[in-house]
Amino acid sequence: MQYNYTEIVTGGVQNRGNIIELPSNISNIDLDYFGKTAIDSFHSVFLHSKDYLIYSDIHGGKKGYNGSVFSKCLFWDLDNINIDNARKDTIELVERLIKFNYKNIKIYFSGNKGFHVIYLCPELKQFVGDLNFNQKVKNICIVLAKGLNSFDDRIYDKTRIFRTLNSLHSKTNLYKIELTYDDLNSLTKEELFELASKQKKSNKIVYDDNYNEDIIRLLNNSITEETTVKRGAFDAGEIITGIRYGFKCGNRNSGFATIAGMLHRRNIDSDFIEAILHSINSNSENPIQESEITTIVNSINRYPIDSNYIETENEDILNIQQAGNAWYDLIQKSGYTNFGERFLHLNERMKLCIPGDAIAIVANTGVGKSTIGLELGNNEALARNMYSLIASLEMSRAGIFFRAATIEATDLSIDNYVPSSDVASTLLKSTVLRDKVYKTWKSLKIVDKGGLSLDKIIEYFQSAQLKFENQIGNLVIDYAQNIKDSEKIDYAMMMARRFKEVAKGLNTKLFVLMQCNKTVPDDYTEVQKNYIEGAGAYVQAMDYIIAAWRSRDQNNRLHCKFLKDRWGSSDYKFDLVREGLKYHTENYIPDRPSGGI
Repeated sequence: MQYNYTEIVTGGVQNRGNIIELPSNISNIDLDYFGKTAIDSFHSVFLHSKDYLIYSDIHGGKKGYNGSVFSKCLFWDLDNINIDNARKDTIELVERLIKFNYKNIKIYFSGNKGFHVIYLCPELKQFVGDLNFNQKVKNICIVLAKGLNSFDDRIYDKTRIFRTLNSLHSKTNLYKIELTYDDLNSLTKEELFELASKQKKSNKIVYDDNYNEDIIRLLNNSITEETTVKRGAFDAGEIITGIRYGFKCGNRNSGFATIAGMLHRRNIDSDFIEAILHSINSNSENPIQESEITTIVNSINRYPIDSNYIETENEDILNIQQAGNAWYDLIQKSGYTNFGERFLHLNERMKLCIPGDAIAIVANTGVGKSTIGLELGNNEALARNMYSLIASLEMSRAGIFFRAATIEATDLSIDNYVPSSDVASTLLKSTVLRDKVYKTWKSLKIVDKGGLSLDKIIEYFQSAQLKFENQIGNLVIDYAQNIKDSEKIDYAMMMARRFKEVAKGLNTKLFVLMQCNKTVPDDYTEVQKNYIEGAGAYVQAMDYIIAAWRSRDQNNRLHCKFLKDRWGSSDYKFDLVREGLKYHTENYIPDRPSGGI
């Protein structure tokens, strides 16, 4: 059966009934009024077969239609009187979907008080022809939007419609437009409305058709019939009253289903759930039949459990003294941050840098950030008698060893330059330099796989912790733009937000090396925040941002400044000066004015 019919509505919902056949290369998610005048225009949320057109012609409308439908995507409508709450929920939903496939996500401002999100879901093909297809879509969308108050679950009827892209909302005079993830995060409400005051060209929809096992599992676990559970039907007081005295006639089944659902999502054994329901039922003046309890439990069991559920503990709620003890314990165990005698300016400024902090080191390509990152990671771990793991996404293990050897070969320096051939010759002729590197750099552990995703880097860190008995104190990523899919701007924005989460989750100091974007004029230009790709997201996420650029006066000197430290933007400046390739810090010396007198 072909699903290539959709209902097209223009000029308001009162004009429903125009069902058309779409060209073979067009789906309803491709419909767009960009460049055309369209006011209050809508289309079907599901694709239909020709049966829908025939039924509508015979019955004079859609009412009562229950034929099979199809959709290429999962979809959500998130509306709230407070659009900031709708935006917050939309961000949360998008971040939940990222773990499946960020390429398949599209975000839209609805033109009124909310947002639409679609996720192209090739896994839905396995349910073509299922009469309960719409319920299947609804169930997984409810699971993925769990806890989001702005989510509207009423849009999954077979004949439901929603607003078409670049259609004007007659009440707000705003258009439904596509947004990037950065738009969603960074635009103020005023900026959003300004953007939506005119049509906006949408990016071509290019999706990844690969199946995702987690999506398949969610789809297969979702029930296929309408659930009788009324979402939000009971508040806590009503539930407690029902547990104590039994539920009243008319809401007994839904009350039991609510309790069973709460317990099931926490992965409580089904026999235990059934026993609890029987006990509650026995307290009721009008108990339901025991067989109905069994039916409710069996129905609820077909929902997936909440794998992210974390049991709340009284011990998780602390007083200020307990928080203080935690701080003292952390400082006593980790000590003040110390990069060694050569980096005094950093030691003073970053003294209170602790595990869970994220530090960005930003410089133009070729300026020396890899060398800086290697030294800081190694030296800081040495000071604490721990290890640093470097995820080297560009430089090989051999390259890292040779870079470390070049740093240590200060006696081979000629005008602050160390010839690579001399380093190689020295390493081959004698073991002295090699042994020095092994001793000085013993705290460095290396993963040199290219094209790693951030999640895979996390896996390597966790493996390293197991291998080295929880002695990995730092993670250095060299560099951010080499992380898999980081060239996608929306993904890069999301990744920036995750760096802080990664640092906290791994309880490590995270050093992220970053290249300046293409707007920086040259290596000698003082690095500003706007030279960071996705500056807003990184400035918000990072605890420290150190920028470096070349001195025009001395080829062995880098100017540096803190674009951000623990207390916000600082612009504190210092210099990194190298002997050979080994850096130390000095007071900032500005370049002399060009052009002379």
